[in-house]
Amino acid sequence: MSESSSILLFQRIVPSYRVPVFRRLHEKLGIIVCHTDAVIKGNPSFWREMDYRNVLLPGGFFLGRQNLFTQRVLPVLRERKPNVVICEYAFGNLTFWKLYVFRLLFRYRLIGWTHGVKNRDMLSGRRSLHYRLNTFVTSRLDAVLLYSRRRKEMLIRRIEGIEDRVFIAKNTLATSEYTATFDEYAARDRGALRTQLGLDDVFTICFMGRLLPAKRLDLLLSAWEHMQRRFDVNLVVIGAGPEEARFTRYRTEQRLHTPGAIHDIRESGKYLAASDVMMIPGAVGLGLIHAFSFHLPLVTCEYSEEGPLHGPEFEYLVHETNGLVCKSTPESLADAVEYLVSNPDILAEMRKNAFLTVRDEANIDNMVEGFRKAIDYVLNTDD
Repeated sequence: MSESSSILLFQRIVPSYRVPVFRRLHEKLGIIVCHTDAVIKGNPSFWREMDYRNVLLPGGFFLGRQNLFTQRVLPVLRERKPNVVICEYAFGNLTFWKLYVFRLLFRYRLIGWTHGVKNRDMLSGRRSLHYRLNTFVTSRLDAVLLYSRRRKEMLIRRIEGIEDRVFIAKNTLATSEYTATFDEYAARDRGALRTQLGLDDVFTICFMGRLLPAKRLDLLLSAWEHMQRRFDVNLVVIGAGPEEARFTRYRTEQRLHTPGAIHDIRESGKYLAASDVMMIPGAVGLGLIHAFSFHLPLVTCEYSEEGPLHGPEFEYLVHETNGLVCKSTPESLADAVEYLVSNPDILAEMRKNAFLTVRDEANIDNMVEGFRKAIDYVLNTDD
């Protein structure tokens, strides 16, 4: 990669979890993030936390839809004259379509940063209009940057001759802060930590994430009821959202703890460090990285067309190595936890492997390396 190369990354807003990633991309590759200060459904942009070079653009969401977005790109293209442009590739992101057209004028290389294959289409062979249009556009990008190896394999089977242009930047978080927090709390007596949090000193399951229907909180609670009939178990649910009402009937349950949404990792970290496993019956995403950073194996349900529709982060999960994948029934989830309760040596090995997955695979440096390979490729490819 030439030091004179100008590389722009167009992002809708800057989520808090992306700030450290963008910092590393800027430090290692000189990438400048172009973004807006929009807010949609209460989700703000954390661009003010980026204490490195970035560009704030006019634009935002429209029609009240988080998947419909546009921003003004011509001024920054004229000013920066980029060699490479990276953009979130999504049908409703009009910024991408502008950049797709303007590359003919400005002669930059365009990298689409995308899932490549929709979560819903992971197990199906459907050939919808979306599928055909996505195939057409993807085949004409200079490079494609995906979140997972499995989706790369599917895209290569779908589009002939694209193999050399597809790269992987596995999605992750700033895990060093999480693992340092775990180390601090792990030095304490776990029983004392549970007492401090008002938990009984028994096996503890944690859920962390937005309380959405796709997360299957109904299944989580049903599984917990099954477990309580067999052994002593705490359930800690960290998060907020439309499914909160499900917990109303359990408010008097001594071993159910619902502290709500906790955004400070040092505070949520207390509950994670006091737990034995993370359970997310529904769609798994970056919550898996939170779990593994705190040495928590993940228990979830197997991917199916009926759900859950897991995100690309599900690829980090290896059944019986750093977690367990069950059938979508309360009995199956309860059986999985009882297996871990009855086999503490196996649980200890899974906890170790969960951390090793974060240390060796799900780290920012690996993600940045995926970006570097894609950029090097487009800069060294002849027209």
